[in-house]
Amino acid sequence: MQVKKKLLDKVLPVLPALLSGVVYALTLAPSLMQIDSGELAAVQFTGGVAHPTGYPLFTILGWIFARLPFPGTPIFQLNVLALLFTVTGGYFFTRAMLELLNSLKLKRMVVDAKGQKTEDEAFAKSLGWVNYFAAAGSALLLAFGPTVWAQSTSVEVYSLHFALLSLVFWMLFRATDTQKPGRWLWVAAALGLSFSNHLTSVFLIPGIAVFYFTHQKFSRESFLTLGKMLAIFFPILILIYAWLPVRAAMGPELNWGNPEMGEYFWRHVKGQQFEVWLFSSSKAAGENFKAFWKGFPEELGWIGILLVIPGLIYGWQKMRRHFWSLLVFFLFNLFYAINYDIKDLEPYFLLCYLSMAVFMGMGIRFAVLKTSLPAAKMHLAAGGLAALFLIPLGLNFSAQNQSGIYTFEDYSRAALASLPENSILLSKQWDFLISETYYLQYVENYRRDVAVVDKELLRRSWYYAQLERSWPEVMNPIKPETQAFIQAVKPFEQKKRFDAGLLERKYQAVMLSLIEKNLGTHPIYMAPELVEDELQKGQISLPKNVFLIPETYFFRLSRGNAYLPAPPANQEIRFPDRSNYYLDFIRKLIPKMKANRAIYELSQGKTENARLLVADLKRGHPQYPIPPRLQGL
Repeated sequence: MQVKKKLLDKVLPVLPALLSGVVYALTLAPSLMQIDSGELAAVQFTGGVAHPTGYPLFTILGWIFARLPFPGTPIFQLNVLALLFTVTGGYFFTRAMLELLNSLKLKRMVVDAKGQKTEDEAFAKSLGWVNYFAAAGSALLLAFGPTVWAQSTSVEVYSLHFALLSLVFWMLFRATDTQKPGRWLWVAAALGLSFSNHLTSVFLIPGIAVFYFTHQKFSRESFLTLGKMLAIFFPILILIYAWLPVRAAMGPELNWGNPEMGEYFWRHVKGQQFEVWLFSSSKAAGENFKAFWKGFPEELGWIGILLVIPGLIYGWQKMRRHFWSLLVFFLFNLFYAINYDIKDLEPYFLLCYLSMAVFMGMGIRFAVLKTSLPAAKMHLAAGGLAALFLIPLGLNFSAQNQSGIYTFEDYSRAALASLPENSILLSKQWDFLISETYYLQYVENYRRDVAVVDKELLRRSWYYAQLERSWPEVMNPIKPETQAFIQAVKPFEQKKRFDAGLLERKYQAVMLSLIEKNLGTHPIYMAPELVEDELQKGQISLPKNVFLIPETYFFRLSRGNAYLPAPPANQEIRFPDRSNYYLDFIRKLIPKMKANRAIYELSQGKTENARLLVADLKRGHPQYPIPPRLQGL
């Protein structure tokens, strides 16, 4: 007698999800993280419009969850939501694997005392547990791979994306029963939800098409069912995406792209702003391809590679239709994603990892059945293979543990605190500062008086309306220049012929007027990356007789070169005992600005001040090379 299907399919899949949830909770970020964390949390909390492609389902669910009573800060609450999304994805994936493996019927016959052949009930019962351990093991190996695990630690759209991809897999494997064509409607519903969160769900379409027509054939009934699926898919998609134009029309403070109906909506949903990085060069694609394969074993928990191989064999032998569909998922996802030239590309390969995790589960079952173990021991062998998830859990725990990271909030809070009242800050530090200030200013109302201006977003027409809503006193004086730029940039945004020279001149006019017309009424600061990357290279310029005075984190713009004393810097920034690109950026920025300030003090005849700063550099940042001008102090 087989293990009760209800127990296996509905209750037991909760256990690996709970296990991963406990581990995720131990590694959960307590605060803001790098890149989009701050912006996405602010958009969820305020019900605004996120960067392309808008992520309406993610925003709506986050807005609802943020309204629930919860101890702790809003950012921690929304980090918990990311954990719940990822855990839910693990549960859906386990259900999907059970659906798939249970569909592989297998009987073992024995001769009873009367010499008659009967089904071996011990084998049938053990096989049910083999399927469960294969499903749970593959789900946990996937869950503790670095990319899936990373989605659980802080606010990101890919946590929900993982959950919805797993839901599509579950619904897809349920739909293999040709006697129940109505199950394909659930596939359409799941797919509609997935598209409503992230448009990389398009990677699913070729594989689903292969899956559908190999199961349903090219018949009148199959096309009727397909029509019903589309009748479910599009209303879900349209209803949820309606959030963007409706909310944009209400004029929220955070309104990226202002996607009201018409061209603004389509530009936003298509992610037109980021198309420049898609299929940008064969060199980038080649580097991404190498990086994918280099990290691929780690994503499957290393040992998972050994399970994928027999899983591929088993899939080819027993589930040819599934084999081809999963292979199409993998290849189409891989081809498209490697041609996107961005940092942190790993989440774009989630469908690749999910597809191979299915073969891992098949591999566990195949390996156990090939051992010819007695029925009483088969499930023990499967349980042993499932326990291999402990390998990636141990290997990746330290790298994925974000529980002690406060660096990005500390730095952003300290940076804002260092600025005088009603300051203007020009920066392009999206990953380390600007995104984080979205949360601090729009959720916690911390230093709303500081106008944080993203220099790169000033190249987009919609951004001016957002700045005007938040800081009208800064933007009103430069209306003529902003209107001239908006007119000049329209052909570019509409993909029409445009005058590049005119566009650049109008943009530079905005930058200069922003400084020139506000410098008398607002303290203005420029982030160091603009000074080093663009000002010193002549890509941007300052008005005449305006000088840069280095302070704690930024350069202050000053008319004339009169000495300005340094403001106090009392806020501590906590750094974890680890290193990565984002943390190291902040680590290096702090001593660099101290060195710049010491050089300034020396140039102003304040030798003792410069000496104190150099001593502080040597004591607090012993690895930082002292500039030649300061080495004699």
